[in-house]
Amino acid sequence: IADSELHRCVGLDTFVMIRFLRFGFDVTFYPFLCACLILFPTYYTNPYEGAIATENSEEIVTGGYFRITMNRLEPGSPRLWISCL
Repeated sequence: IADSELHRCVGLDTFVMIRFLRFGFDVTFYPFLCACLILFPTYYTNPYEGAIATENSEEIVTGGYFRITMNRLEPGSPRLWISCL
């Protein structure tokens, strides 16, 4: 449906809300798709299990939800560059 027809049928307030929601979808859907196809497998298949706690630091948790986050990548790992692309 054309924007002018939608604006005529629903009014200005609803039209602006629909356009804002469509914009939000366009801004968030494609990066989410990229994360699902590229980032999650990169993080999940990394063999690093986290650092062991010492006197001066805490243990880094890489289980559960954290298996698909950057937290699972080893510091200095070349896989960190994938997040920059």
